[in-house]
Amino acid sequence: MKLGPVTALVDFAKEYKEKKLRSFSSYKTKKELNEMLCKYGIVSGDITCIPQFIPPTHTINESTPKFKLCIDNILRRIKNMGPVVNSNKSMQCKYISTILHTAVSILDDLVITPQANIIGEENTGRVDYTIKKIISELLKEIICITEGKQNQATMDEYNYEQEKMEG
Repeated sequence: MKLGPVTALVDFAKEYKEKKLRSFSSYKTKKELNEMLCKYGIVSGDITCIPQFIPPTHTINESTPKFKLCIDNILRRIKNMGPVVNSNKSMQCKYISTILHTAVSILDDLVITPQANIIGEENTGRVDYTIKKIISELLKEIICITEGKQNQATMDEYNYEQEKMEG
């Protein structure tokens, strides 16, 4: 008796178990970064050599009620929460979420998924947002993965703030 599909599934499971996926945020050293860049043909170790993704532009009619509603929502958040500068990650995510939802609602055939788990060929991990293009009822293609990053203060900024508080 031939077990074709079963053996193929077992082989796949063994291969998957042996392959260790890394979290997106686990690349900490320059050596690790260089190894990853080399896999994709970038040998200089300079991330500025990575070709930038240039998304297509879409013309938006700024007089539509949908656009006005989105802008009003952003302005309402600014009024209620204050500026995003020097705010914490939670506050930044609120602004980012509003802007992303605004963009997705204006354009057709897009959906946004917050706190998505992404599993790639070499990396895996949770990201703040994915934006998917709806191809059919059952098929969606990821077109954007994004994370809202908090500004990190340098030690000099920290020392300056400490001196202001003490002196």
